[in-house]
Amino acid sequence: MVRLDKKLGELSKLAGGSINYASECIQFRETETGYIVEAANGKSAAVTTGGDQIEKSSFNGTPILLRADQWKQAVNQRGAIVAEVKGTSTVITCGGTQVTLEHQDGRFPDIAKVIPEHEVKVKVNAKLLAELLLIASKFADANNYFGVTLSLNGDKPIRVSCGGFDGVVVPLI
Repeated sequence: MVRLDKKLGELSKLAGGSINYASECIQFRETETGYIVEAANGKSAAVTTGGDQIEKSSFNGTPILLRADQWKQAVNQRGAIVAEVKGTSTVITCGGTQVTLEHQDGRFPDIAKVIPEHEVKVKVNAKLLAELLLIASKFADANNYFGVTLSLNGDKPIRVSCGGFDGVVVPLI
């Protein structure tokens, strides 16, 4: 049994779109200290860890696929959220409400394999970068899959460019 964070419902936005994987699902796994939740759609993916384990589970470490739409509905309730894996289902309890999510069958991508090991890390204000990317997307070429280029140069501003658009966001120090 593990305590969940309300923000985990946001991961359901990344589910869907892949024909090779169970992309309508999120992958949930209890750990020794809390949880790992993953979402992917074939073009983007996210992994988050957190929570605190309330009670040790025999399912500790076992990856479980849960429908993303049901997951979002269950974790977006008010109050403390607790997940408990029971056989072929996971019970999400929030306040006095319990939602039972049946485990799904399918393959899920190994997200850890695609996260770069040797990467350039830059800390940036997420809201400012998202805003700049949304503006850049208006200038991006549909024939180029609305691609934008991010240019990183140490602690200098991050450049976002595409289709005649150039913008920068300053890294946090």
